This record gives sequence, structure tokens and C-alpha cells, in this order.
Amino acid sequence: MKTTFYLIFSFISFIVITSCNTHKDLTEDELYTILNGIIEDDSLRFDTLCYQFNSFENPVKYENEFSSEDIKFINKQNESFKNYQIKPNKLKKYNWKKNKSSPYIVLDAKCDLGNSFISFPLISSDRKMVILGYSGGWGVLSGSGQKVLYIFENGHWKNKGILEYVHS
Repeated sequence: MKTTFYLIFSFISFIVITSCNTHKDLTEDELYTILNGIIEDDSLRFDTLCYQFNSFENPVKYENEFSSEDIKFINKQNESFKNYQIKPNKLKKYNWKKNKSSPYIVLDAKCDLGNSFISFPLISSDRKMVILGYSGGWGVLSGSGQKVLYIFENGHWKNKGILEYVHS
């Protein structure tokens, strides 16, 4: 009887511990949901983007923001999405003019200098914190960009500030 109890207790403990310590891999749908949420909530005005993500960051650089578990999760996603290209009709424009143009960001296959770029986002394992880098051809700011920390609070992505400015 005692042995059966210990076996059952051990099995339940194993299930609880492994389910708490592992996070499901990031899905493509989650990726676009997060990016579209950030674009909308932070009023990011991209009309055209390069079809390729600009870079895959080493999350260790942001160890003050992310836990060691998050860093492992991010490294796994960076590997899984290593050759991933942004798909057409997935990223929605922030419609600041409230016009009836296409609701999707146009993807440029040439990725010319005058276009905007986004980096593959660093997403925490609980999907509540993201670091997103973006840069682009914005007139005087052409070639400049920033890396911004976003936190998901009360159903919206809140811009918590620029972590780094990027100049190319």
C-alpha cells in the first residue's frame, strides 16, 4: 500500500514538474498574433517591410529582462525559425488614416535600402514580454532603428521603452 502511494505520488510529481518547466514551442500563429498586437497597440506605421527578418538576436544580451528559462526558450525559437520568411497577408497595417487600402503590410522581395525591417522578436516563454527591433527608411532617420521592450498587460502590448538605438 505504501509503495503504491509513493509510486502514484512520484508519478504525479513528475507530471507537475515537467509540465511547469516546459513551454510549448512558439507557433507561427502566435508569432503573427504577437507582432500584429504590437503593431496595433504601439501604432507602428509600416506600409512596406522586407520579407526577411533583419536578424536573430542573442538573448543573453538581455539577461536583465529575461530569465534563464526564457533565454533557452528564445534560443530554441531562433533555431526553429532560422530560415523563416514573413508570409504575405499576415502582418496587418496600423490603419492610422482609417482608409480602405489593403489591411496588410506589403512585403518587399528586394529589401532595398529605403524599406523598413523588423528583427525576429525575442519572446519570453510565457509570451508576456517581447523585445522587437525595427529600422528603416524614414527620411532623415533612414538606416536608424531601435530595440523596444514590450510587456503584455491588461490585454494590450505596452511599450516599456527603448533598450537600444541602432544605426546602420
